[in-house]
Amino acid sequence: MNKHNVPSRFYSLDVLRGVAALCIVLAHWGEFYGFNTTKIPPAYSHQFFTSVLVWFDSFGSNAVDLFFCISGFVFFWLYSNSIYRSKISFAKFALLRFSRLYPLHLLTLLLVAAMQFYMASNNQAAIGNNETYHFLLNLFFVSAWGIDNSLSFNISIWSVSVEIFLYGIFFILCRFLPKKLVLLFALSLAGHFVILKFNYLIGRGMESFFIGGCALVIYEKVLLSKNWQKFCFFLPVITLAMWFMMLLFTSVYKPLDPFYSTATVQKLLSNAVIFIVFPMTILSLVLYETKRGTFGKRLAILGDISYSTYLLHFPLQLIILNIWLKFAFSPAWFYSADFILAFFAVLILTALLSYHYFELPMQKWLRQLFKNYQTRQRVHAYPTTIQPLN
Repeated sequence: MNKHNVPSRFYSLDVLRGVAALCIVLAHWGEFYGFNTTKIPPAYSHQFFTSVLVWFDSFGSNAVDLFFCISGFVFFWLYSNSIYRSKISFAKFALLRFSRLYPLHLLTLLLVAAMQFYMASNNQAAIGNNETYHFLLNLFFVSAWGIDNSLSFNISIWSVSVEIFLYGIFFILCRFLPKKLVLLFALSLAGHFVILKFNYLIGRGMESFFIGGCALVIYEKVLLSKNWQKFCFFLPVITLAMWFMMLLFTSVYKPLDPFYSTATVQKLLSNAVIFIVFPMTILSLVLYETKRGTFGKRLAILGDISYSTYLLHFPLQLIILNIWLKFAFSPAWFYSADFILAFFAVLILTALLSYHYFELPMQKWLRQLFKNYQTRQRVHAYPTTIQPLN
């Protein structure tokens, strides 16, 4: 594939991941109405909410599935061959993910725990189960592993917990089996079965993660085709048409026709998005970027801070909520477009500061710490037998 100048980094996917994170934040705006002591009316009666937030409230949660799908593509792209050839050990792979994910998770967990304690001490209700048992589940990143799937503390962390679980399956799979389209698609379908029968959260992650892996295998096969550049034109056109139809159904027909609000139709639309629209979107972007060169590089920072954006938005909502309760602002505050824009501005700025001045330094420190530990272990296991001359 080198003859096609495959990029070393797909900036377009970084942008897509960043946009998905912002969509999730907007979809979670309704968390403000989950605090039963605030008496903020949950009805979207204002024009701004009617035109924008209703759509995100009904569809925006699918951005989490897009997250999983992008992760599946990227992880199979970056690691699958190296793991299969034993070039990356499980310890190194675990360190790479731990150093990237855990520091901010621990910080936000402690921050949310402190705020939840403050709210409870002032007789204010909070979202989720926030006792010691669930704190321990969150501390060890297992809150969504089927032990107890109820939302707790930083409630958005459930998807990261699922992704940690998927990393284990991913590593074992890649170590012993080469990536095959049939196998990855079977695992995606298995995730769909898990959703229906056993664990909704784990199954949801499997379904999208492995369909993202399928997208990578198809990408590699397309590049081997003599007419691969034709895909770079037709696939984006078809994908855009699908996005248009999806938006049409969810924002126009669905509110007008009860048929589109039935559970069966909603499930079919959701499955079409996960199994067709999302992987085709990823394929369209990476093929276009392969043909064109870097695409979206200037906005790639949105992908860099997507994890920060995702984990920090709920603590920021808690802080704002406590300010609102203390000063008794009008509920109209939460329906203002200006307020929402200000919230996003503060969130993005905080995420940028977190990424550059906390996450990256902690990531570097933890990796260096592990490297130093490995060096000490080697020295201890194989001490030199040659003594220096006096």
